[in-house]
Amino acid sequence: MFFTKPANDTIKKTQQLPHPKVDSSKTQTDIPAKPKVVWDQTPKRSIPQQYYEPTDESTDEPKFRINIEGGYSYRTTEVSGNVPADFKSYMEKLKSGYNIAVNFTYFFGEEYGICFNYSRFMTSNSIDGVVIYNKTTGSILGVGKMEDNIAISLYGVGLAQRKILSESILLYASGVLGLATYFDDGKLLNIPVEIDGSGFALSGLVGLDFKLGPDWAFGLDISYLLGTVSNFKVNGKSVNLGKESLNRFDFNIGLKYFFY
Repeated sequence: MFFTKPANDTIKKTQQLPHPKVDSSKTQTDIPAKPKVVWDQTPKRSIPQQYYEPTDESTDEPKFRINIEGGYSYRTTEVSGNVPADFKSYMEKLKSGYNIAVNFTYFFGEEYGICFNYSRFMTSNSIDGVVIYNKTTGSILGVGKMEDNIAISLYGVGLAQRKILSESILLYASGVLGLATYFDDGKLLNIPVEIDGSGFALSGLVGLDFKLGPDWAFGLDISYLLGTVSNFKVNGKSVNLGKESLNRFDFNIGLKYFFY
């Protein structure tokens, strides 16, 4: 005999099979986990960053410079053709002399500054046996000594520039405009004769400072003064003596002091 199983009986038994056990310790990798949004509750940490200090364009070089110097001077003016031949040599010697100068400079930047300058040129000469005579009659008016003691001063203000060539060498240059004064404390036949005048003048300078330390330096420079004087007084009275050229070269050595 053949027996058949009802279809519903197979389904029933299949449904009654126990569910397979799942090991919770094992991670299922076949199903990708859904990403979760997690809010970071930790305090914010500062991230180290490169920080640059603002640069100051001002220089580390001292802002103030005081210069005291002196040296040889030579006036470049030609001796007037109106001077008698016997006195040309005398006048030529008055073209050479010496000078002293004081300069104060304030630098408002690394290179440029404003300067205040005072300089004084001095020269002198004398000759004995000078004869003064009347051109009209030819008679002798007197015999004696002639003497000149000339001083030319400049009071000026201008601009200055420095250039750092190395740790110990600085290049310095300046241009100055100011008032020039002329004074001659002379004698003619032993009679005092004072001649004074004034005018405007320009002066340009270039030189080198050799540092002896952080505050001191030794310097060499050359300068040229350009100017004229026309308003003269002789023993306090205005006299027309024409124009006197003040043009000259100065070759100086000096000591410089720097500070902030």
